Amino acid sequence: MLLTSLASAQSYRAVDVTLTFDSGPMIVALSNHASPILGAQKPKVVNGVAYVGARQDSGFWEVGLSPKLPLALTINQGSGSQDLKVRGLPLTRLNVKMGSGPVMMQLPAASFTAQLRQESGSLDIHVPQNTGVKLVLQQFRSGALTVEGKDIAAGQNLGGTYQTANYDAARYKVTVNLTWGSGAVQVHTPGQ
Repeated sequence: MLLTSLASAQSYRAVDVTLTFDSGPMIVALSNHASPILGAQKPKVVNGVAYVGARQDSGFWEVGLSPKLPLALTINQGSGSQDLKVRGLPLTRLNVKMGSGPVMMQLPAASFTAQLRQESGSLDIHVPQNTGVKLVLQQFRSGALTVEGKDIAAGQNLGGTYQTANYDAARYKVTVNLTWGSGAVQVHTPGQ
């Protein structure tokens, strides 16, 4: 029995998690007690990656994610709020699709690419020290962008690439590809 458990645990070395939530407040945070595969009995494993998902229709949803394995995270939410306390997680990729509502992110000290897509609401990105952020505005229909306390752009149909002052020298680099409907986006000074 023990050998079977060890063999199945070693069949994957990374996790790809998809969370789907219709509406309400959502908190995603590091949990040392969570299973890397969210308790799935037999996750689909392809090329060493376990693919798992969880869904909730409405209400309040708090999800704990394990820091034990490299993690690609996708979150699809209709409306509500997101508090993504992913600092400390070994993220390799982050995809967030949000209909409407505020999103707050505490990014980890890691190098990865994020795809953020939102129809309306606000976005606050908190960055740890030694981590630089490059923000690529793929589409920004209406709103305002603030980076490290400086108003960078405001209005309609914004575009361009912006980065934190420490980006070139940072140990970790996060590229955020942003498709935004309307609202304010703020990238805070690393370490604050």
